[in-house]
Amino acid sequence: LDNEAIMNGPVLVRNLTTDTRIGLGRGIAQKIMVETVTGDER
Repeated sequence: LDNEAIMNGPVLVRNLTTDTRIGLGRGIAQKIMVETVTGDER
């Protein structure tokens, strides 16, 4: 069980970090889209 935890630990951490980065990237993209749309309306 300890060996499995050691092997799965880093993978789970990497997946979480990549998921958060993707989430942040999508959030920034949505913010940019909203800013451009509001800028065009003005």
